[in-house]
Amino acid sequence: MKKFVAVLIIAVALIVLFFFLVRVKDSARTPKSSSTKPKETKSVKPAKPKPPRNSVKSEKYEGAWFSIKYPADFQVEEREKSAGADRYDGVAFISPDKEAEFYVFSPQWAGTSEWGKVAANEKISSSSSQKQNNKTIKRTTITSKDGSYDRAYQVIEDGPSIRYLFGFKYSGKEAYNLYKKEYQAFKNSLTQFAD
Repeated sequence: MKKFVAVLIIAVALIVLFFFLVRVKDSARTPKSSSTKPKETKSVKPAKPKPPRNSVKSEKYEGAWFSIKYPADFQVEEREKSAGADRYDGVAFISPDKEAEFYVFSPQWAGTSEWGKVAANEKISSSSSQKQNNKTIKRTTITSKDGSYDRAYQVIEDGPSIRYLFGFKYSGKEAYNLYKKEYQAFKNSLTQFAD
């Protein structure tokens, strides 16, 4: 009989403990009564678009067979060395926030730039070609497969032996809009050298 009473007491204690634990667990899930002050929530505001870039001074870069002006706060990255000179035919200019890159490839004669090749993690999203003032202009937009950037470039062919390329890589529409005027000025500033 003593064993029966001991087992009964243990069973009752376990049942009481079970209900106590269930109640504690439920009270943790249930919001507190309205008598307590509700927590203040902060509304999340969407990120503000970047302000337009103020007029930035330009610097002049001299490649092997060209000169070009670029925004002075951009970083110069020389990429494709000239076959016929000690300077470069292909050069990138990278924005301070790393959201945009301008590119120029301007060899002495015709050539093909590595910048225009599609990498394994990219796909061509658009392509077109047109004749303009005795020049052929081929435009291509390449998009990264993960959507993190687009690269738009144009190859200008002026006769059978003169070819050059301009490129614009940007991280999204906001970066495109922020840098497009400077990219246009960059393209317009190209001066090609004669032999």
